[in-house]
Amino acid sequence: MTIRVEPGTEQTPEEAEVLAQVRDAIRSLRYGQVTVVVHDGTVVQIDRLERRRVQRSGGSSRRE
Repeated sequence: MTIRVEPGTEQTPEEAEVLAQVRDAIRSLRYGQVTVVVHDGTVVQIDRLERRRVQRSGGSSRRE
């Protein structure tokens, strides 16, 4: 993953930490989503929703 910073600006340590947290939330995720909540230009929350498939053995998957 490459993080781009606009020319003429420098990344603050706080921005680097937030980006690292987002990257970590994405890295180990197979199925799901990561939501970043921003208020007044500042990241205030990172939500990670992981979906897991449960394998059922035998029989039909339909109910009759």
